[in-house]
Amino acid sequence: MKRQALVATGVVALLFLLILGASRASATNFTFTGSGTNPDDPSATLAASVTFSITGSTLTVTLSNIGQANLIGNSIPPTDVLTAVYFNTPSGTTLTPVSASFTTTLWNPDGNTIGAEWGYNTGSGAGGFNSGIGSSGLDIFGQGNFGCGGSCQNVGGFQWGLVPNSYAGQKIGGKTAPTVIANTGVFNLTISGAPLDLGQLGSVRLQYGTSINEANLNGSVPDGGMTLMLLGGALVGLATLRQRFRA
Repeated sequence: MKRQALVATGVVALLFLLILGASRASATNFTFTGSGTNPDDPSATLAASVTFSITGSTLTVTLSNIGQANLIGNSIPPTDVLTAVYFNTPSGTTLTPVSASFTTTLWNPDGNTIGAEWGYNTGSGAGGFNSGIGSSGLDIFGQGNFGCGGSCQNVGGFQWGLVPNSYAGQKIGGKTAPTVIANTGVFNLTISGAPLDLGQLGSVRLQYGTSINEANLNGSVPDGGMTLMLLGGALVGLATLRQRFRA
């Protein structure tokens, strides 16, 4: 009887892992979120999210600064500005930047475009990641390359970075703010070569400020209760199997 119960437990556990793995592998939309303390203001919390979604051969990356503006006088620290996201592109998959847009408020416009001020780079990243999208050089990004043609700009500083939605035109780092976006940028890239499996992304790094040594968050995927739902189903199945063995 004990042997049969152990076998039943093993079968249900294996089915749970297979179903969970299949649900992740087949996903075409993954959202990573991260939050943590701002080292420039320990009383304040940083928060960001990034969504990767695939439609046909297009990867859309939606990056948002969902924290609160941490006012110090009439200024927010530069580490309130979200300037990059790092992730891993699987071997054999090529991503080509195509276009970029913002869906919220543009402060202090300078006549350039988000596509000219944000760049995609692969082959080098930070924190062990091999790819990234950024608006600051960070010793990784050179020029904007999202469909900007001959108007691409050298990226640097925190201009065109993402500020919290509660930002209202205050200074940044005690100085008049450059062009910034409150609070979301949308980036489209074409996928070629090996198929892109979003389930292999694993994690991301959300970067603030103008140095890889400044504030950053590790993003994780909240599963919306999927794991608990599958686990609950597995436990029900296990209980049913045990009842049948006892009968």
